[in-house]
Amino acid sequence: MRACVLGPAQRTDPAVEHRNRGEREADGARPAPAPGLAGVDLLVAEVGRVVLDAVAAGTWPRLKACAAHGCRWVYYDHSPGGRSRWCTMGICGARAKMRAYRERRRPG
Repeated sequence: MRACVLGPAQRTDPAVEHRNRGEREADGARPAPAPGLAGVDLLVAEVGRVVLDAVAAGTWPRLKACAAHGCRWVYYDHSPGGRSRWCTMGICGARAKMRAYRERRRPG
């Protein structure tokens, strides 16, 4: 089992319960990768840091997996309502809609 690859935050303050959307704490504290990491461990630590930043900023729910059959892409939903389903409308969305259309038109 691997040890935690994220180092401790520069400052921990249990009294801080809420952060404003997208802002750091007044002193700029945020989690940072532990010193001396390299390779995959550093990559995992950086991804973890980005996830924590997204959660703190309130943008985490907009990171989505494409709903298209067989697509394994993850994308950031930039749509105004936050309701997109596919990584790209031109590829995955068009294929899904064409598949549904053909299914509806199939003689039954």
